[in-house]
Order: sequence, then C-alpha cells, then structure tokens
Amino acid sequence: MKKLSLILLLAGSAFAQDAKIEGVNFHSAYIPPGFDSNDSNVQLVVEGMLKDSCHQAAMGSAKVNTASKTITVTGETYVRKGLCIQVMTPFHQVYDLKKLPAGKYDVVQPTSESRYELGQLKVKPSSTQSADDYLYAPVTQAYFTYDTNGNPFVRISGYFTNSCMSVKDIKVDVKENVITVLPIAQLKKNTTCNKGRFKFNKSVDISNVELGRYLLHVRTAGSQAINTLIDIDE
Repeated sequence: MKKLSLILLLAGSAFAQDAKIEGVNFHSAYIPPGFDSNDSNVQLVVEGMLKDSCHQAAMGSAKVNTASKTITVTGETYVRKGLCIQVMTPFHQVYDLKKLPAGKYDVVQPTSESRYELGQLKVKPSSTQSADDYLYAPVTQAYFTYDTNGNPFVRISGYFTNSCMSVKDIKVDVKENVITVLPIAQLKKNTTCNKGRFKFNKSVDISNVELGRYLLHVRTAGSQAINTLIDIDE
C-alpha cells in the first residue's frame, strides 16, 4: 500500500510538472446558510466541468473584498498533452474563506467581458461569543444513501473523546441547493466521565427533500464541515 501511494504521488507530481495551467469556469455555486461573524471558517463550494480526460482540476482562488462585499472565485485546470478521451467530467472545489464580517457577499466569477454572478453568501452578525451556536459532534464521516424502501437518508459517524458526551439532536435545514446537517452534542453533568474513543453512528431521514443535486453540508466540531455533492434521484 505504501509503494502504491508513493507511485500515485510521484505520478501526480509528474503530471503537474509536465502540464500547463488553464482557467476553467464554474457553472454552479453551493452556498451553505447559517454562518455568522463569529464563525472561524466560512465556506462555499463551486462546481464546473472538465471537457476531456487531459484536464485535471487544480486549486483556484477566492478573493474577498469586504468593502465591496464581493467574493471573486477563479478556477484552474492542469492540461497535459497526449491522447485525450472526449468525455466531460464534473469537478468541485471547496473554498475556506476564514472569518468574515457580517454582510451579504456577491459570489462572482470574472469573464472576458465583465463577471458572472454565482450567488450570494450571507454572514449574520454573531449572537454569542462562541465560535458556533451549538456544540457540534466531532463527525469524521458523512455519506448519503437509500434504505431498503428507496428512501434517502444521511448517515454520520465519529468518535467522542469523553464517555459523557452524546448526540442530543440532529437538525436538518434545506435551502435552495444545500442540505445542512447540524449534529448537536451534549455533555452529561454530575457523573463520572472517562477519556478514550467512543464511537457514535446516527442516521437522518431526508425523504422530504425534493429531487435534485445538492451540497450535503455537515457541520462538525472545531468550526469545520464535511462537504459532499449528492444527487437525490429516486
């Protein structure tokens, strides 16, 4: 396994060195709601298409202008020479914007003529001194699937480091093309607690969500989130 990982790493490095870089356009933005000015890492996700197998996504950039309340995103791809399979491939990028002042930010992409508006990111004024409104469970995995009856659901899992901690509630919020999952944790009081690794698994029903393509945005401890693009098609 270590040899295989090294080969893949070297191959990726060689690809990047031999390839040139081109710009690529995004066609959609997935903007999670609920961020406030105390959040230490505001995020947004953008999606585009690679036009053939010779194109490989490279990290672009997101520049925030707090004065004009704009976030300008640019995408890049590595392009190598050789035989290319003519098949389009979707790709997405997650941009970590860190802490932002409250306001409404236009998410835009520069074009040859002006700019293309992808959406608007809203950052609310903070209502508490803490980084998050809730104490979130430390989720390490989150995935979307269907049960035996064809109903869609999300399964989350992770590990608490304290035996007195548990998942109290899971809130689900659907706005436009984003499904936000908030796994709220609780700490038992007046009891003896042990340190260690204590696994949790929870499932969340989302059968009331309309068919379509969504960002599954699962908040987790440490002001982080797990972001996955999903298609609900049944």
